Amino acid sequence: MTGSFAYLKEKNLIEDERFLKNYKKREIIIAEKIKTTLLIDELHELYNHKFEDVTFEQVKLLFLFSCLTGFRWKDIEEFDKDFISDMKGRKVYKHIASKTRNTNGKVATIPFCNLAIEILEKLEYNLFRFSNGYANRVLHKLLEKSNLFNETTLAQDAKTGRRYKRYELLTMHKGRDTFITNLIDTVPLNELMSYTSHEKLSTLQKYIDKSRDINPEFVTIFDKKG
Repeated sequence: MTGSFAYLKEKNLIEDERFLKNYKKREIIIAEKIKTTLLIDELHELYNHKFEDVTFEQVKLLFLFSCLTGFRWKDIEEFDKDFISDMKGRKVYKHIASKTRNTNGKVATIPFCNLAIEILEKLEYNLFRFSNGYANRVLHKLLEKSNLFNETTLAQDAKTGRRYKRYELLTMHKGRDTFITNLIDTVPLNELMSYTSHEKLSTLQKYIDKSRDINPEFVTIFDKKG
């Protein structure tokens, strides 16, 4: 900044240092995108909604598996059941995400809930069946057909102003958002960051669906008498 000021003063474009005194660095506020994620009850409701179409059913299971594990699509492509092991009576999956393999190389240790194991067994531990683009197209169709996510959202098309239906905002990657959002208030942050292989809390927070209602029950801790 001082170099630019000196140049402007040399060219007699400014006379004194009032320019610097009056200059204020403005904070750039970036509007957050509207997210949509699935509540835990909705995960089970979708799981129990059966589709006759085999492809619909397989894509549904892949999406739910991502919601239950925080898997990125690349993690689905590279899934290897040999990296499932036992830890304190539960199955866990250890891997290094390809996204961070050449940077921090942090190992993610993801515990599998019983439903995630059930889905793996239904898919015969073979997750990579479709391309990401194709899976997303099928996902939108099956979610619309289920009639579970047809409510109108606040998100709208920039050109037409049309409000999007909720199912239109859901993609395979929203499984990761769902996983993190459902655990953020119950799992210790350092533990959750081990599940997702994040090193910075600020990066983890980008996945959280902030459109969800608050939980007013948290303040009841103040009602407990010593």
